Amino acid sequence: VISSRPMTDRSAIQDALGRGHGVLRLEPCWVPRSFMHPGRRLRLHPDDAVEAGVRDGDAAVVVSAHGAVDVTVVVDERMRTGVVSLVHGRRGHSPGHLTSSVVDVDPLTTMPRASGLPIRIEARTARRSPATR
Repeated sequence: VISSRPMTDRSAIQDALGRGHGVLRLEPCWVPRSFMHPGRRLRLHPDDAVEAGVRDGDAAVVVSAHGAVDVTVVVDERMRTGVVSLVHGRRGHSPGHLTSSVVDVDPLTTMPRASGLPIRIEARTARRSPATR
């Protein structure tokens, strides 16, 4: 049951519980607004961006031994060097495309290796020289 009234209002909670026969479902409100915008953002440290030849806002491809994902680069000095962050849950552009369903699969849980994947970043945008900008 989703209520349009704030869930801080006790009567709204009681009303929602009554309509849901004791089951209350809240809309997720914890997702940061920056993740609500369309796009597949790859966050990386400025030093890693320089090494990969990409800049903030560039289109790029993240490539692993098992697949590739198109991304938009976000240079973020809060990221640790050597580590990137790619938001999951985007249909068709999930980091799951970088994993294997056969190699590095946990035999007990059958979960694929989903972190610590070796990747490389390839720039997609052609750079124009400063004179032609």
